[in-house]
Amino acid sequence: MSIPRHTPTEREDAWSNVDECLRNFDHLTYGLPLGDMLDYAGENGLCQEVIDGLERLGAAAGVLVYEGPNVIWEFAKAAGMTDELAAREQRERDEHRARQADPNSFINMLRRREK
Repeated sequence: MSIPRHTPTEREDAWSNVDECLRNFDHLTYGLPLGDMLDYAGENGLCQEVIDGLERLGAAAGVLVYEGPNVIWEFAKAAGMTDELAAREQRERDEHRARQADPNSFINMLRRREK
C-alpha cells in the first residue's frame, strides 16, 4: 500500500486529529463516569437535551472504546508513524493521570458532591 506524501501542514493537521481521537479514547477507556454524570444531570434538573446527549455518548462509548484505538494504530502502522504515536500516547496517559490526581478537576468535584 502506498501512502501519498503530504505537505507539513497537512501532516500536522492529521496528527492533531489523531491526538484528539486518542485523547477522547483515553477518557472513555479510563472510565468516563457517564452514569455518575447522568445521575447528577437528572437529580439537579439539567435540561433533557443534556441528558439525551449523555445517553447518546454512553451508547457510542462502547463502540469507540472497542474499535477506535485499533483503527488509529492500523493507520499509524500503514503510515510508518508507530514510534511517534506511541510517544504521544504515553504523554497523553501521563497528562490524564495528572488531571485525575488534580483535586480541582471536574471529575473529582463531582465525586466530592456525591459523598
